[in-house]
Amino acid sequence: MDFRFANPIKKHHLKLGTIEEIPYKERQISEEEIKKFFSHLSSFYKDLAIIQYFCAGRIGEIAGIKRKNIDLENIVLTIKDIIVWIKGTPYPKSCPKNGSARHVYINDTLFEIFKRRITDSTLPED
Repeated sequence: MDFRFANPIKKHHLKLGTIEEIPYKERQISEEEIKKFFSHLSSFYKDLAIIQYFCAGRIGEIAGIKRKNIDLENIVLTIKDIIVWIKGTPYPKSCPKNGSARHVYINDTLFEIFKRRITDSTLPED
């Protein structure tokens, strides 16, 4: 053992070993910023982003929504099927990352989007 060894060896080593307090950052975006973000998207991606926003879901969960999972009578969306991308190729998967299906209340905005998309036939049956 070297008795002359001193830790830290140089002043910058002392700074590297010190844990600094992390400054608080406001991590919520305002309603104006959300509207500005949505306004810059095309209609398809705008709908996709709004659904993801209101469902608080991962993009794979939203991309995997099928007509059979949308219950407009009881205004409930079941998030059960998902899409995963492996090397850019989409593959269906039968359950979300946490392993269980969940239900999301369909508000008025989501209701209008789903109603329009079902009418336009842009949602897959199965």
